[in-house]
Amino acid sequence: LKKIFIFIFIFFKSVLAFLFLKPSYIIFSYNRYFDEKGLLFDKAIQNIVDELNGKSINLDNLKPLSKYKNNVYFNLLFVYRSLFFRKKSISDEIYHRLNNAFIEFYGESKLTKEDIEYIYSMFLCDYKYYSFYLRKIKPKAIFYVLNGIQKALLLAAKRNNIYTCEIQHGSVR
Repeated sequence: LKKIFIFIFIFFKSVLAFLFLKPSYIIFSYNRYFDEKGLLFDKAIQNIVDELNGKSINLDNLKPLSKYKNNVYFNLLFVYRSLFFRKKSISDEIYHRLNNAFIEFYGESKLTKEDIEYIYSMFLCDYKYYSFYLRKIKPKAIFYVLNGIQKALLLAAKRNNIYTCEIQHGSVR
């Protein structure tokens, strides 16, 4: 029951941030390390969080009952997906072209047409969410950690002329 109340609090705090905050920077962190006080943080991007304190919003997939070193908000993408995800169909021709590209690049492919339709549909859904969010807040830049699968975020940022920077093992001051 405690987890449910905490999740509801985190969810509403994140919705309010989504609606009313207009940060200059977005940070997509992956909080998996604990500091000396037992608080979760992202070691790779912490100095950027410190540098942009007050000018950024820090998004992650929060875990209820966890305590965080920084002010972190829940990335509402997953809520958006649950409300708006619709599977799109692709033609057999497109499926074969994409599957052949996988074979050419990886040497083999075990992806079915249904797999590719799901991946494509998820990409479109994510792209719509990030496009809307980025047009709404107009950040100067996005910093993200080990998030190479977020291709929809990167395309939305590119199309909105927003600088992106991926941090993989840390950053230099």
